[in-house]
Formats: sequence, structure tokens, C-alpha cells
Amino acid sequence: MENKNKDTPFLLTNFIEQQATSKYNGIQREIDNKGYINFNTDTDSVKVYSRELAEILISNSLPARNLDTKTETTINGKEYQNTFVEGYKEGEQYFEAEWKVSSNTLYGGAGAEHYVRDIHLNFFQVRHSTNSINIQGWGGVKKKCPHILTHKAVKDFGFYSGIVNKVEEQVNKYRNLFISFEKENHNLPPQQNETKTELGTIEMKPVLKPEAVQIVFDVIKDFFNSEQQAELKRVIQTGNKASNKLLFKSNGNRLTDTFKKLIEHDYITGCQKQDLINWIILNFTYTQKNKVKEFIYDTVEKTISRNDNPCKSPLIEIFKGQIQKVDKSRTKNYNKH
Repeated sequence: MENKNKDTPFLLTNFIEQQATSKYNGIQREIDNKGYINFNTDTDSVKVYSRELAEILISNSLPARNLDTKTETTINGKEYQNTFVEGYKEGEQYFEAEWKVSSNTLYGGAGAEHYVRDIHLNFFQVRHSTNSINIQGWGGVKKKCPHILTHKAVKDFGFYSGIVNKVEEQVNKYRNLFISFEKENHNLPPQQNETKTELGTIEMKPVLKPEAVQIVFDVIKDFFNSEQQAELKRVIQTGNKASNKLLFKSNGNRLTDTFKKLIEHDYITGCQKQDLINWIILNFTYTQKNKVKEFIYDTVEKTISRNDNPCKSPLIEIFKGQIQKVDKSRTKNYNKH
């Protein structure tokens, strides 16, 4: 059994295309009819809103690529069932604690309209994101499934599914209060449009806040050839793709550590960590023992998304919201630890 504590990432390959049996067609029919499929374990009953996610959770042989070992394998999706249920229950508890309708609202209190607008906004338009999921509105979970499978990702999908269940239970129970809920043009401010694929993947790019561009550029520019520095500044300022990959002339984790700190302190906006990882891989290379190396997913992910592999020679630190360059003497001190 996969070690849940390690939480190995698996890239799901073409299992969805391979599921053409009546069993899986039946899942889609039930979702088309009810909006969800009931998923039962020994102790719980929860709702799954997408066919793809339901297939993952009931399949005992999923073709996948282990992103740590770079090997093809098969995994048992049933081992993620309890993780989904755990997240689902946490999502329900979160909604009950933070969003449950009050008696004053039910009986036409002054905050009733505002409450419905807030629920509507969060369900349909506000973007909710973690390291493993990015959805427009809580209801966006219905249109997605994890394509890089981890327990963390499955738990996040369970969490938002639990919220969706509680919202829809409340809407159905108090129809008079939520009479206009399904109308998405609920006099709400328009949200920024973003590109989606058929399965709901959102194309996003990291953008440095204007006040950080010159500071970061000055710190990292000397690690790039002079002819690439103008392109470097354009890339970190806009998040657009470089015309050719930019060579960082040092250990790669020094660059990834820099971007990790920037996104965690909200100097990088417009994306989640998964998008930042892909952007780094797409735009940069680095040197190791005088050889040019490509960034690969597992090493970048370890720096960006985890805290168990700190950079020993960081380029920046952020103290009290200020970006500070780490000088050579401080770098030597880091190397002693």
C-alpha cells in the first residue's frame, strides 16, 4: 500500500479514455440525473460530483507515472477513498461553523440579502485555491478532478465537495430565502476571466508585484548572461514565456527557493504553486558542475511545495514584508547548518 505519510505524486495518464464499460457509463448517467453520485464506505455516505473523480476512487488499477521515480506503474484508487471522506467531512464542518444560516437571516433579518449574496459569490465566482486545486467558486469542484494524484489533492477535492453538499442542502431547505441563488447574474461584480480547457484546467501565470520587480531583478540578474537579462526582466514582470529558456548559472534550488519565498509572501500573484512549478520548468535551466541541467518536476516541487528541503545558500530572505538580499557572509553561515 502507498505510504500516505510520504504522499507520492502520481501523474494519471490515459485511464479515463480506457474506461468505456457500462459501469462507468452508469456513473455519468447518475451524475447527469442527480448532479452527483452517492459514494458509500463502511461508515460514511458522501457525494462525488464528477465522473472522473468517481472513477479514480473506485478503480483498483489506474495507469500512472510515479513522479518521484519517473517510472510507469499502476495504483489503487480505492486507497484514496478514506482521504476523500476525511476532507469531505472537514468541508461540511467548515461550512457549518462559518456559513450556516442564522435564525435572524431565515426570518428576514436585515442581513438576509447580504448573506445570500456572499454565499452566491463564494459558490460561483470567488477563486478558491490550494497547492493542489484551483477552482472558480466552491461549485467549480464539480468540473474538475486531480490529474496529479496525491492524498493532499484528494482531500482538497473532498473538502470542497463537502462544502458544496452543505450549500445545496441549505438552498433546497430554504427555497424562499435562496429563490434567486441559481441566477449567476446576481448583480455581482465581474471576475477576471481565465482560460480553461475542456476538463476545467485554468491557464495561469505568475506575475511579480510592480514594487518587487526591480528588487528581485537586481538580486538575480548577475546569475544570467548579460544578453539574457532584458528577457529575464520581461519574464518576471509579465509572467509570459521566455523566447528561449534562461540559464541560471548556479544551483537550481537557489532560484526555486527565491520564487517560493516570493509566492508565500504574496509578492507573486496570479497563480498557485502548481502553476509556478510549471512556469519555472518551462522558462529556466540551471548549471550543476558546469553542465546545463533542466529543471524537473520532483526537484522543483520539493522546494516550492514542501518545507523539508531548505536551501542552504538562499539569495533572499523576507523580513517584515521586505525583500532582503542575502550577502555572502550570511550565506556562509547558512552553509554551516
